Amino acid sequence: MDARGNLDPEAFILTIPFNETRDYVTRVMSFATIYGWRLAGDPVPVSSRLPAIGTPYDPSADPVRKQVMCRAPAPAVPATPPTSPASAGSASP
Repeated sequence: MDARGNLDPEAFILTIPFNETRDYVTRVMSFATIYGWRLAGDPVPVSSRLPAIGTPYDPSADPVRKQVMCRAPAPAVPATPPTSPASAGSASP
């Protein structure tokens, strides 16, 4: 971070030193733009999705951010099966 300073997100992504990571981040951000365009009809560029690299994050500056809620029901907690004397380690007569 010290060597790169404050970079635009696109420039930062291009300077990621590992090919696999750089390709992954590029694909994720590209598909996020495509899906946003397909769902809302308004493509949002990467520079609008990420602040300049090296600047502190300020959540109040992002009014579009939504609270994520899981709609799946919570899994039921299984009842603990009773332990039999044989499984507790007692010897049978």
